[in-house]
Amino acid sequence: PTTTETPPRPTTTESPPDPTTTETPPRPTTTETPPDPITTETPPRPPPPPVTTCGGTGIACGGSTPLCDLVNDRCVACLDSSACSGAAPHCDDSTGNCVECTDLGHCDDALECNGAEQCVAGTCREGTDAVTCTGDASICIEGGGTIGTAMCVECQGDIDCANDKDRPLCTMDNVCVECIDDTTCEDKNKDLPLCGTGGTCVECKDDKDCDFDKDRPLCDASAGGGGGSGAPPH
Repeated sequence: PTTTETPPRPTTTESPPDPTTTETPPRPTTTETPPDPITTETPPRPPPPPVTTCGGTGIACGGSTPLCDLVNDRCVACLDSSACSGAAPHCDDSTGNCVECTDLGHCDDALECNGAEQCVAGTCREGTDAVTCTGDASICIEGGGTIGTAMCVECQGDIDCANDKDRPLCTMDNVCVECIDDTTCEDKNKDLPLCGTGGTCVECKDDKDCDFDKDRPLCDASAGGGGGSGAPPH
């Protein structure tokens, strides 16, 4: 029989790589940025107040006149004194504004010497009828807040008598005098060692004070105790 050779198998070749296919490069590592410690969040703003109109005016109340006076159809600063404070604590119903006063009682300082205060257009004014003091009694003192009891006096304390070297002391009756007690006179003038009832240093106040002088045994109170040169022994 005739022998036939088996033809050789075709050579297998590798397919070339697909030129369109590329490897994806690795992604870079992401580093988180720390928050800025100085930066703070701004708080949200409060919502604006609702806009409403006042009565039949068609006007929205706000600013210095935030309240609606429905009775008078107007925007006002106050409807009563609860909306007022500080230097203007009272509500003027006629204007709807906060004021210093609405009547005389809001201005009265309970002092009569400076006159009766007045309330004029919501403002306190000083009184025009202040007590006028002249002469030696140049100081006005209060009499307890009652009308007509203020008094003009010479002094309220020793400092008011400081300019009078002969009468440097102030009495409870608000008069400048030379002495208030015998000690004052003893230190000042040994010939006139006693303090008389008029606040003047005298030699005697009664006959007993003259026992030391046999030639002048009596005290002449009307003469301020006499003017002799003798003085009781100390």
